[in-house]
Amino acid sequence: NIRITVGNVTVNPDDLTITCATTPAGDILVETGAGILANNFDGVAGNIKMFAGKNATIHGQVLSVALLGAGKGGQITIDACCDLVIGDTGQVISRGRDPGAYLVHLQGVSSRSSGSWRPSGRRISCRSPMAVT
Repeated sequence: NIRITVGNVTVNPDDLTITCATTPAGDILVETGAGILANNFDGVAGNIKMFAGKNATIHGQVLSVALLGAGKGGQITIDACCDLVIGDTGQVISRGRDPGAYLVHLQGVSSRSSGSWRPSGRRISCRSPMAVT
């Protein structure tokens, strides 16, 4: 199993949801050609959980694949307090033979305005501060 937590994000006890800071910090970036792999040749592949205090951008691969036999792909969770981007070259895949794949959970909050609302109703600021001249 692989777990990556970056920045000032708190992972809640359910290990699927996060609580974001008022001023988010901490980005995850998987570059083109890079990979986070939790594959298994026979059996259940590993789980991958990635939690970003601010943004998560995937241009490479995030894979949990069972390659042979009756294997099952593992659970993949990518959760970002602000933007979550899967680029044109990015792949997020859970794949198995029979019984197949597991759940893939992707969550981010778009920050096109000056801030974004989380389900808690607390306002967080996803934009970088602007210099005033």
